[in-house]
Amino acid sequence: MIPRFFTRSRLKQARRQLAEEFSAENYARLIQQLAMGDELESACELCREGLEHFAGDRTLQRLDQRVQRHLRERRLARLRAELEQGPRPALWIAFCDLCSECGEWNEAERAAELWRAQDESGSATLLLARIRTRRFLADRSRSAGEAALAAISEARSEATRGAEALQLELRMLLAIGAFSDAREVVRELLDHFPGDTELEARYRALEGPALGAPDPRRALARVEETGRLATDHAESSTVSGEDVRPSLQRLAAAPGCGAALFMRGSTALIQGPRGATAQRTARGMKSALKAARAVSRRLDLGPLRELEVEGDFGQLVGAVGERDVAVAWYRRTAQPAERESLRELAGAPSPIDNQGLAA
Repeated sequence: MIPRFFTRSRLKQARRQLAEEFSAENYARLIQQLAMGDELESACELCREGLEHFAGDRTLQRLDQRVQRHLRERRLARLRAELEQGPRPALWIAFCDLCSECGEWNEAERAAELWRAQDESGSATLLLARIRTRRFLADRSRSAGEAALAAISEARSEATRGAEALQLELRMLLAIGAFSDAREVVRELLDHFPGDTELEARYRALEGPALGAPDPRRALARVEETGRLATDHAESSTVSGEDVRPSLQRLAAAPGCGAALFMRGSTALIQGPRGATAQRTARGMKSALKAARAVSRRLDLGPLRELEVEGDFGQLVGAVGERDVAVAWYRRTAQPAERESLRELAGAPSPIDNQGLAA
């Protein structure tokens, strides 16, 4: 009773503070108290409300991610129980989709395989292909890509799901840059949807990129080597410095920091060194990142999330998000706050995400 009493007391105090002072900090404090009291739905609603007023606040963004993850985990537990009691297609799909959102790829694939053993409609085969495609887009390893394409090929053989499998294959081929094969898939889709103006426009648009485009095998090898999808290059080739540069400059200005690097796609920003030294430093950081990704793939550790290299030079620390990377070189040991700043800059998850929602 005492812990519950104190929880209610702190919750009441947090509500009063937010009412008295409308700030991102007070929103965060109340969200944390709601989450600690297991009121995750209320915490989720408050996250949305807070982000409407303080859209760029990093703390609120991180809390929103954590609350969403905990809600997904709770829903996963409920779906597992329902599947044990009485499996049906809608439950299988919901469970696998949620597993994919949580990055539980092996569990999602196992569930799809279980359903496929009972399914005759081809829906489970297509679901497995979707899971493996999502896994590749997150992992970007050649083996994951090959598994995805094989699953898509199997789904295509299901007459009732052929068009959906073709659409999935098109997404995959465009992502890896196999534009010649993608154009052929568009042609096949036009057989299913004759006269579709969007497909016809895409078929014409792919004529140029298809010339000299790699086949899927070589395209997958290139994605694995670079860690980038062809669709990444469709993003703006410049990175807005309004939010990035000040954070990067603060990192580089810290005593003992030799350089700070931010990367998005093929674009890189570096603070600290200048001129040719900056270019050499950026190349060195990129090489370390590339090597770390290669090791992660070879050991089947999943997508790279953090980088740490130590030597006589000091320490190289990096954080890898969904599309951004932040790396800093220190002539000393990086401090926890500096590591967290790198994660914030890259949009990478924090280790405390696995330890609950308390600050």
